[in-house]
Amino acid sequence: MSDPLANIVTTAEMKPSSASEKLARFQLLKAQLEAQNSTGLVKAVLGNMSEEEQIRLEVLQTIVNYKESTPEWFQLCAMTKGRTDPFDQAEYLAHEIYETQKAEVMLSYYTPSKQTVRNTFLESAKTGSAKRGAAIADIAARIEVKKSRLAAAVSTLTGGGVGASRGE
Repeated sequence: MSDPLANIVTTAEMKPSSASEKLARFQLLKAQLEAQNSTGLVKAVLGNMSEEEQIRLEVLQTIVNYKESTPEWFQLCAMTKGRTDPFDQAEYLAHEIYETQKAEVMLSYYTPSKQTVRNTFLESAKTGSAKRGAAIADIAARIEVKKSRLAAAVSTLTGGGVGASRGE
């Protein structure tokens, strides 16, 4: 929904404020990863990660490779609106990715395929480009006409040529 106050189902956000909360989140992640290889109730409870949690895990596995001294780190911080903790960055990016994919899937029910939309856009761009090219050619032709008229006027005023005004 566009009005955040009207959204009755809020998104849970894990933003630890202390080292103990960060440790607890890391331990939960570790337990979830270990539970994926187990069976029974442990796998059913802990190993059942949501789509967004799975995306977060994949993003986290990618971004832990970037250190504070790399340009990618600064790009990550910028993309995640100043977040510097890899868990927070992964959570933010996972949520953005999930919401984007969800919107794309929902839009796909009501809109033509991406290829059709892209082709339509490219055709419009080609048409616009051709019209701009014709307009530029028309402007250039009008400039040439004005130049020749100006040259003729200068020629008339100087008595037949530029050299005549200098007494040559």
